[in-house]
Amino acid sequence: AEAREYQLLFGQGTVGENDTVLLKDLKGRDIMTGDGLLNMGDGSLKFPYNKLTEATLQNVMNNLQLMSSADGTLEVAVIAGQNFMQGFGKLMGALGLKSNYPVTVEGSGSSKGINLTYSFYEWNGVRIYPVWHKWFDDPSRPHLTTRDGSWAESGRAIFVSLGRADVGTNNVELLTLGNRSFKMGTISGIDAGGSEMKTSVDGSHTHVLGETGIKCANMYGVAEMWKHSRTS
Repeated sequence: AEAREYQLLFGQGTVGENDTVLLKDLKGRDIMTGDGLLNMGDGSLKFPYNKLTEATLQNVMNNLQLMSSADGTLEVAVIAGQNFMQGFGKLMGALGLKSNYPVTVEGSGSSKGINLTYSFYEWNGVRIYPVWHKWFDDPSRPHLTTRDGSWAESGRAIFVSLGRADVGTNNVELLTLGNRSFKMGTISGIDAGGSEMKTSVDGSHTHVLGETGIKCANMYGVAEMWKHSRTS
């Protein structure tokens, strides 16, 4: 599941011209995959930054092709690491978005607290949905550090323009053939099959099938921001 999620965002296609498969497994069998969302986007829409400011964010939004949803709303999802999410929240607060809303107090007595988390921000007519992608902050992965000592990947962000593209369909969609997005089943053997055992193996087999692709209709609807890593 982790490998498939990685492929949907960052994967590189393995099928070349004339349907030539460029990647094989250890048994010589073809491994056929398409580009992930980031590699479907235009390569020029990648923006390095040192500090998240209104100017750096506006630069991305100016170059990203925005598309309207069915109700006319311009919507962008920002898939990012925790460091970016924190900086983005502070920036939105500095721009006065949070101060326009009443403070939400949840609970009562000693159990009450203040909730300052928002599912979206609307800025300059564009509704932005921040989404934390935990993979950017996975401690089991190797990390480069930035000049301020934080993880470079944690400051990474992918901007995806939602809504409908010129071709009349949603700009980004998950695709699958039939109901094969995720299927799982167990073949019972001697240990649990009883009179309905399917194999003579003293055990059981669990099979998982997942066939999901992703589509991006407009290559200018995906952009990336990444932090400079530390150089020695």
